[in-house]
Amino acid sequence: MRPIALFLLMMTAFGCARTRTVAWSPSPNDLRFETAPSDAFRYAIAQDGANLVVSVTFSANRYLAHALEYGFTLRFDTPALDQALALTYPVGTVQVLESSPLQRNAYLTDPSWAGQPGNARLLAAIENERAERVRIMRRFSKADPVDAGETTAGLLASQGLRLSMDRDNAPLTLLIRIPWESDRGNPFGLDVEKGSAIRLRFEIRPPSYAELTGRDDVAMDPSRGGTDRIGRSGSRTPYGRTGTGEDELSLALREQMRGSFQFDVKFRRP
Repeated sequence: MRPIALFLLMMTAFGCARTRTVAWSPSPNDLRFETAPSDAFRYAIAQDGANLVVSVTFSANRYLAHALEYGFTLRFDTPALDQALALTYPVGTVQVLESSPLQRNAYLTDPSWAGQPGNARLLAAIENERAERVRIMRRFSKADPVDAGETTAGLLASQGLRLSMDRDNAPLTLLIRIPWESDRGNPFGLDVEKGSAIRLRFEIRPPSYAELTGRDDVAMDPSRGGTDRIGRSGSRTPYGRTGTGEDELSLALREQMRGSFQFDVKFRRP
């Protein structure tokens, strides 16, 4: 096993910058882990020869539940391009159900839906495919779209990008190896020079109210105290009317908003 290089890791969490120097252990199987804010998960970043190595370990907490439900995304910004590469792994159950909005919304709002035999088989199939299902986006210019496509871990491995998921020794451990350089048979390299700064964003993003309902006209910003996008106040919110019953999709959204998570890590290629 090639030794993992030591390098400077600069972390930015929720707008508060700090810098740490991390000394990595000599193999990807013995990484030195840091803890993300709110004890969301533990992560390690290192170099293994020609690859960047990222490992993430979740405990049995709400962030694990949200990652499995809504997906866990790693976004890489390079000096040449923001969002040069994005990987969603695992892909969330809600994301898999996006192709059938009625099923997705029923899954989110109807507790009995998952117990129906056909739906139970569908959810079991999604779980069985969890380790293979990946969403990926690779951009080479600002004109390229930011939409991700679905593929498999096996296909990506044949193209030099390797992902693995372990649920035996921890609730969930991810290990991702990304080539530093791309070529004809290896199209997913980060293509950054030595010493270049890279930002990695860990992200859990539940679907928005508009994505769930197809409606954007009454979407309110809860961070603005119940006013809408142009500052109007009133009893009408995306969760219904104050003092009246709230529609089920709105209640689902309220719960999901608690699942949003974003954490940035900055480092330099050694």
